[in-house]
Amino acid sequence: MKQNKFLIGFVIVFSILITSFVFYFYQVFFSENILVEQGDQLIVIEEDMDFQDLQDVVYEKGIVNDMLSFSFVAKILDYQENMKPGLYLMKKDMTNLQAVRMLRAGEQIPTTTTFNNVRLKPDLAGKITDNLQADSVELHFPPHPSTVVALAAISAGNGYCSY
Repeated sequence: MKQNKFLIGFVIVFSILITSFVFYFYQVFFSENILVEQGDQLIVIEEDMDFQDLQDVVYEKGIVNDMLSFSFVAKILDYQENMKPGLYLMKKDMTNLQAVRMLRAGEQIPTTTTFNNVRLKPDLAGKITDNLQADSVELHFPPHPSTVVALAAISAGNGYCSY
C-alpha cells in the first residue's frame, strides 16, 4: 500500500516535470522573441564577426527580448559555428527558430547598387564593391570574346582583324 502511494506520487511529480519542460521548450522555440512590439530592422553580420559579436549587436539594437533563449536555439541548431556574413532583415514578431534558421541558411536581402560615370571595368568593379563586403580585386571581369579573337588575329600576323 505504501509502495503504491509512492509510485503514484512519483508518476505525478514526473508528469508535472515533463509537462513543464515540454512547455518551456515550446516557448523557447516557438514563441515570439524577435522585435516584439517593434518594426522590422536590418542587421549586418560582418565577415570577421563571431557569435558573441552578433549577440552584442542584437542586444544593443533591442532586437531580441530573451537573449538566453535565442542563444540556446542557436546552439541547438549549430548556428554559432556556421555564421554567414551579410545583410539580414529581422522581421517583427519572429520566433527564435525562424530567426536562427534564416541566419543559418544565409537568407539575405538583396542590396541595391547604383553607379554612374564609369568608364573602365576596374572603375566599375570599385563602384560595385562599395556596398558589398568584397574587394574590387575579387570581382573579376573576363575579357570579351571579340577582344580575344582580335588579339589572336593580330598576333597571328595576318594584318587584319575581324570581330
